[in-house]
Amino acid sequence: MTAEIVNWEDAASKFERDRKAFRLRLNGVPVRQIAHQLDCTVGEVEGSLTRMCGGVTPTLRARTVEIELERLDDLTQIYFGKAREGDYDACALVIRLMERRARMLGIDIQPRAGISDDSRPEPATTTDKIMAALDRLAHGPVIDGEVVDDGNGA
Repeated sequence: MTAEIVNWEDAASKFERDRKAFRLRLNGVPVRQIAHQLDCTVGEVEGSLTRMCGGVTPTLRARTVEIELERLDDLTQIYFGKAREGDYDACALVIRLMERRARMLGIDIQPRAGISDDSRPEPATTTDKIMAALDRLAHGPVIDGEVVDDGNGA
């Protein structure tokens, strides 16, 4: 791999575009709109954002999530009343905002097969998990709270 020699003016211009793209994105401007404003491609904007986010620390990432959640709260507050009054577009927007919040917080993960909402929580420690597995093995398969004969006379 060979190093690319970049003209100082080109590098300064690229850095300035990166900064502008980053600031616009922080203000919630969509990537396509940023590309249009800065007269470049979507790929170039994404590259700018990647370069500007190279030094993102876990603290900065957490703060960014907090800011995004606050923005979602603001938008939800604005449109929720309209949705309750029957405004279909507001309903659709509130649902999308709720979905976005759930994705950001990781609460929209699908439940595992065979686990229902009313089941007991998963054991917290490895020992608890082993004990729970041994308990299941000792008592055989269970359907609706009834022990089922496994055919082995157990």
